[in-house]
Amino acid sequence: MKLFLTECRQTSKSMIYFVFIGVMLLFYFTQLSDFAGTDIAEVQNPSGYNSQNPLMKPPPDADNYGSVEAEIPEQVMPAALNQLLSEYANNEYTTYPVGFYKNVKLSQKQQEKVAAIVKDITGQRPEDLMNKQDKLPILITYESFKVKMAELDTMLGGGSNYEESRLQEYGNTPVTYEEKLAEYHNFIQVDQVTGAYARYFCDYMGIVISLFSVFVPVAFLIRDRKAGVKELLYSRKYSSAGFILARYFALVTMLLLPVLLLSLLPLTQLALYGSKHHITVDLWAFAKYILAWLLPTLMTTTAVAFVLTTLTDTPIAIAVQLFWSYTDILSGSSYIYGGHYGTQLAIRHNTLGNLQAMLDGLPALILNRSLYVLFSLLLVGVTIVLYELKRRGKLDVYGYFHQILRNRKSPIKADTMG
Repeated sequence: MKLFLTECRQTSKSMIYFVFIGVMLLFYFTQLSDFAGTDIAEVQNPSGYNSQNPLMKPPPDADNYGSVEAEIPEQVMPAALNQLLSEYANNEYTTYPVGFYKNVKLSQKQQEKVAAIVKDITGQRPEDLMNKQDKLPILITYESFKVKMAELDTMLGGGSNYEESRLQEYGNTPVTYEEKLAEYHNFIQVDQVTGAYARYFCDYMGIVISLFSVFVPVAFLIRDRKAGVKELLYSRKYSSAGFILARYFALVTMLLLPVLLLSLLPLTQLALYGSKHHITVDLWAFAKYILAWLLPTLMTTTAVAFVLTTLTDTPIAIAVQLFWSYTDILSGSSYIYGGHYGTQLAIRHNTLGNLQAMLDGLPALILNRSLYVLFSLLLVGVTIVLYELKRRGKLDVYGYFHQILRNRKSPIKADTMG
């Protein structure tokens, strides 16, 4: 415990630690802003019913209770085709091939292929359909339509408006009063208000932790080599396991602490709202979701930093983790509203609703989080072995490659002098 507390104090003095906190705060206030406070203010000063505000109980006579995306062929095909005609006319196709916006312009030959796809679907060329967008003839089945859209998406390089996972965005079905009322009751009774906001909070904080937390342990571990204290650390009376475990859990604790403290802001707002309106609020919801959803992610990123930095004495773990996190976030973009928990490192649930999707996927979610905890502990175990080998002088990857580099430079220098 003494060593653990010492490591916590050392972390609290690190500049990179405060940079991480600054990035987290910036992300919170730019992406989430006052997300709970805004909903509370709208309820207290209503200008009408807002179906997007979960705190508002739906009235039976509202004009609109919102809608949900639905893959309804009768809606999807004409809407997607209209989008395609517009992009074809301007030869400007919007895509997100690696998560970022890209405007694709096609060659004349490729435009002809797009025109052929449109003709296969409608029996007419795009130019003949420009004035018929309200009554587009569709001559193929929905399954054939999806095949044509997949062909088009491939031509555009992927990530277009026509990839299969995005087709449902072209259709929607209205939410009924009964459905909205049931959703509200789930929000009040099952989620106890704070559960929904905690998932939304953890969605954004998961991205921060996945991408940026690795910098802190890497900087902390690299510092030992740069400060020339490796030999001192190796000769300490602590066992390799005791030293690595104390340092690892100290860093995990210190990185999780600002997330827990930041969650007190929306929790306090919602607790006061619940007290004022006599609504039971789960005061532990944020803590529970942070520990269940975010802690396994943080344990994994920190463990990756430990094993790779201990092995190489270089910041290579940053590149590895950034690549992993980036591809993980991209692969999970199709499931941004929750319900899919296969191999995701950062769990996504970018909505205050969709509770049922989380409940349906709960077994997969528990398995996902449990496996990441086990994986992180396995990496820590490997780190302990590596650290013990280094203490005994049997492992020095950094020194080995540094020596090779010096040996390569020596002949070059000798040749130059000669």
